[in-house]
Amino acid sequence: MNVDVSPEFFQNHAQSEHTTPQARSNSNLEKIRKKEAETIIKGDIFTYSGVSFKPMTQEELANEKIDMKSLNLKTITTSKNTTDDRLIIAFRDSSDHNHPQKVIAYKLNKKVVDELKKAFPSDNFFQREDGILRLNNQAEVYIAGWVQDIKVNRGYEKADKNGNGLIDKKEQGDLNIGFDHHTDYDYLGEKIVTAHTAVGAKTYEKYSHTGDSLEPKYRNVMSNQSLNFGNTIEKELSHTLELDKDKDGTITLKEGLVDLTPKNTSVEEFLVKKVKWDHDEWVKDKNIVLDNQKIKTREIFTQKVSTQDLTRRFSVTGTNGEYIDNMNMEEMKAFLGEDYAKNSTVDLETLIKRVGIFHVNFNERQKKIPHETREIKPTMLTSMTVTDAIKFDKLQPKNLDIMV
Repeated sequence: MNVDVSPEFFQNHAQSEHTTPQARSNSNLEKIRKKEAETIIKGDIFTYSGVSFKPMTQEELANEKIDMKSLNLKTITTSKNTTDDRLIIAFRDSSDHNHPQKVIAYKLNKKVVDELKKAFPSDNFFQREDGILRLNNQAEVYIAGWVQDIKVNRGYEKADKNGNGLIDKKEQGDLNIGFDHHTDYDYLGEKIVTAHTAVGAKTYEKYSHTGDSLEPKYRNVMSNQSLNFGNTIEKELSHTLELDKDKDGTITLKEGLVDLTPKNTSVEEFLVKKVKWDHDEWVKDKNIVLDNQKIKTREIFTQKVSTQDLTRRFSVTGTNGEYIDNMNMEEMKAFLGEDYAKNSTVDLETLIKRVGIFHVNFNERQKKIPHETREIKPTMLTSMTVTDAIKFDKLQPKNLDIMV
């Protein structure tokens, strides 16, 4: 019995192309060829939570009692820097509904704090004698709003199952940091005319539901479904503040793509460079004959964030050649019946997901796959028996570093 994994299982944007409807004169086309590629980057990834506090007077700030020991601040040193020279910032914790006036604190790099001071009025910062920089007014609302977003919306508190303050590899899948990401571009022959990338309908999705969680090594500015992320609330706060350059309380896609862009290179420049590379590879691999007189649009292969439910569909070819399409998980289990039960040592959904993820990405990743896995042929992945799939499943995790 053979199992075919339908591409719909992965909810991918298939690569496609079409001609743009507008007509172009030869003179206009020549101008386009000489013009630099345009970029359009749209969408927001994270937004700070709206919180409000009554601003404190200078007298209230001066007389406020803060127990340094209760803040549970950690000292971080390295072999190069034996002293922790980060600055302590304190503010009220809006996420603690039982104690809305409770003061908490985190340590931030001096550069991050300096950027905060440039963005907000000087009276928003009160330097205490104990070394704590107490935030007030707009600055306090801004930082408290981001902390609430990280703790609650991005799920850092809930994901920290053992409560040790660290998000380990087993816990990071429960973070709500995933988002849909779609890229397409207009081209005129070899020339990239416009590169367009945007956040899709879904944001704050579980990291485990993204393609990035399966293959983090292959993230790029055209198709990533997550940004870099810290393994503590403090580190993620620092990361968020570094990305939010204009301090407007929103991390846009353009701001987030800085994570995947080389230093001293603009996001726009790097996006066009990656799109051009993808375009050239597509032309070469598919033997595309380019039309230098028409502007066409092509979508770049990206995975949508999966809903991880039982409504995903599969295609199955039975032992006698019968073909059944559009089966859900429970129907497929019933169809496979005893053959699967006798041979399989893993969960069916896990097995198909592992085999299928490799299958749909095989052509794009063929040149990047470690040498020891190249003995696995594409034909084996297209339609394999349950027994073959199990053999593949045992081989894959060690070689491909794919977690399910």
